[in-house]
Amino acid sequence: MYAPNPEEYIHQLHRDNDRSLWAWFQDFTKRIDSNLNDLHRLPRVLAHQDLSQMNMLLTQNGNLVLIDWQFMSVSGLGEDLGKMFGVNMSL
Repeated sequence: MYAPNPEEYIHQLHRDNDRSLWAWFQDFTKRIDSNLNDLHRLPRVLAHQDLSQMNMLLTQNGNLVLIDWQFMSVSGLGEDLGKMFGVNMSL
């Protein structure tokens, strides 16, 4: 861990925003086991892992076809969608 005792650095936080971030972090770490258990209960699904406009084709009758499945995996629900939005936001 980079900062094994983050409490030692709290006095360096001066702005209200930093203090609210610190409070969020403390709350998050208290709930981490519960959050991980929630994630483990989500379904695992087939994921393309390279969704982009270049890998999506429309047939003449309007059906969507995905190509280039070389990175396919079984992943968490929504992972493909999250990655696709992340890539699109960076363009």
